[in-house]
Amino acid sequence: MRVVAPGFVAGFESDGTVRCAAPILKALVGMTDDEARAYIKAKGWTASVIPNQPRIHHHFADFGGWHAGSFEVRHVGGRKFFYYDDNAGRRAISGKMSKEQALKAAEEFLGGPQR
Repeated sequence: MRVVAPGFVAGFESDGTVRCAAPILKALVGMTDDEARAYIKAKGWTASVIPNQPRIHHHFADFGGWHAGSFEVRHVGGRKFFYYDDNAGRRAISGKMSKEQALKAAEEFLGGPQR
């Protein structure tokens, strides 16, 4: 769900009960969908369902010319990260995967390519 308020836009995940929420919405965790709807309405916020969310989310960072990131896989039990580093020298030291290896590992974790 996507929640829009005057000072923020944030989201939460629910399977009938709110399981995971952005920090600003942490009060919703543990509420049923009906309780969460009532809370959001009482605050004067709006909420909408976000359909067909991708299951693999890419997080990328550029730290002054070197690139690193991760693929986050969200699943029923929580989430798992597959970290990568674009620099082969740092990968040899840190043990991280290349971007291609990390994506392949994330896809295999989900049971095949997700594109």
